[in-house]
Amino acid sequence: MADQPISKTGFKDQLALLTFVDNLIKERKDSRVNETNLPQIREILLKQVNEAVNTYLVTLLNDKDQAELSILLDKDASDDDLNLFFKNKIANFEVEMTSALLNFRAAYLYPVWSKQQE
Repeated sequence: MADQPISKTGFKDQLALLTFVDNLIKERKDSRVNETNLPQIREILLKQVNEAVNTYLVTLLNDKDQAELSILLDKDASDDDLNLFFKNKIANFEVEMTSALLNFRAAYLYPVWSKQQE
């Protein structure tokens, strides 16, 4: 997927996630974040958000759909094809995406609270 050009939809999705990440960084107000390390932190956090969302979405799929997803991934499907797959397979896709992002936000902004709840 990395070698394929990013479509307008994929670009908008990544731009939205980057905006989400930037807002998280601002909201957390971590004194260790500075202009020097901000690009690396943004990159790491963006990767973590993508991984968290993808993991969450996969858990919503039944076994048959997970097998179908594996075939798509083996074929190196485009981001647009994968987005369409999830939108077609997951009821209330937008709600589930929002839930995944809110879960990530809570874990990132309130890590002490999260550990206390375990």
